[in-house]
Amino acid sequence: MHNKGLTSFIVLLFIALFFLCSLFNSLKKFHGNYSGLLRISTLFAAQNPFLKHNPALYKTLLLASDTGYDGQLYYFIAFDPLLHQFADQPEQYQKVVDAVPYRYSRIIYPLLTNLLSNGNPYLFPQVMIWILLFSLIAGAFFFNRILVFHNIHPAWTLLYGIVPSFIFALTYGTPEPLAAMALLAGLFFYNTRRFWISALFLSAAILTRETSIIAILCVAIFEMKTQKNRRGAGILLMALIPFIAWRIFLTYRLWDLYGWHSLYYSAGNVGLPLKGIIDLYSTIFAGQYLRYIIPAGILLPIFIALIVVIATRIFWRRRNLYALIGSLYAVLLLCATYDKIWIHVANAERTCFEAFLMFFLAVLSSESFKSRNYYRYAFTAILFLYCAVLSTAHQSFRFGLMPWRLFN
Repeated sequence: MHNKGLTSFIVLLFIALFFLCSLFNSLKKFHGNYSGLLRISTLFAAQNPFLKHNPALYKTLLLASDTGYDGQLYYFIAFDPLLHQFADQPEQYQKVVDAVPYRYSRIIYPLLTNLLSNGNPYLFPQVMIWILLFSLIAGAFFFNRILVFHNIHPAWTLLYGIVPSFIFALTYGTPEPLAAMALLAGLFFYNTRRFWISALFLSAAILTRETSIIAILCVAIFEMKTQKNRRGAGILLMALIPFIAWRIFLTYRLWDLYGWHSLYYSAGNVGLPLKGIIDLYSTIFAGQYLRYIIPAGILLPIFIALIVVIATRIFWRRRNLYALIGSLYAVLLLCATYDKIWIHVANAERTCFEAFLMFFLAVLSSESFKSRNYYRYAFTAILFLYCAVLSTAHQSFRFGLMPWRLFN
């Protein structure tokens, strides 16, 4: 037990240093200005009502000449997370973000940013990135605790560092690390039979990314079917209540713009099975995909398909909860549309964290794989090479392995 505790500490310290080095080395590109990581578009900033009347704040931002990326949207929401400022002019929120009901449904990240910075917009970029860094370290801790709970060697916690989503999210300011941390915490407390705490974290997960609904439903159904515990399943399902309440609030605030549509608004990220993948490969083989991400575009769908096959097999044989959740998340990715997700492989890398985390836990906790370490080592090596060489954040990933660069 003592050796496992020491191993856990060393591994978690390594992971923390890895993400710290990746972050600070990536910040050098923006001369230490955290707003550069958010990729705030000049176009979005120019029309934003919160920045229009604050030229001093505007001048502190490093702006991108293109359309930017999603981190900027959480930055803008942090100015008014409860939609109070333009309650009488809801159309103004269309100048804050696109797809207002969809973006605002992921409220935990910008709300935490506003609260932890005491509403000071000058601090928003730094606070956003540090929330993500803390979430990555805390997520690694809960991943480690789940492994120890299942009597799996804590050194396998290192797998957490090669989830393709995490380095990209950290260096682009998107909330996947926060959602992952809440999901893993919810699963850990579920394993230890602390249902109310589990429901609290799962509720936070769904208010960070609505895809966490899949995990909540799986855990609740699994509890009812395998443990015959209706009370526990009912408590877990209560994690959905804050999300439903928040959707109702958004519908009320945005009624003049969207009516009832706010209650069930979808961004159109999911379509027919494999249609997005077929479109992706068609675009690649037609020579119309971005050349530098073609290898990642070819390999990532193969990874996802392998997760579906292996996780489904584990669940079929062992009724493994993680395998069930992981296979469903992987299937969801195979149903992702080209226009919204696969048009740039970075979008798919960002959204694959649930599938990879659950797949890791499924394989590691499966009796049939415990005697087949060569499979684990081979998959780990291949995924490491993918992250270090082919992924869209490969440079930032390698920065995490180069602490000496901090002193250059």
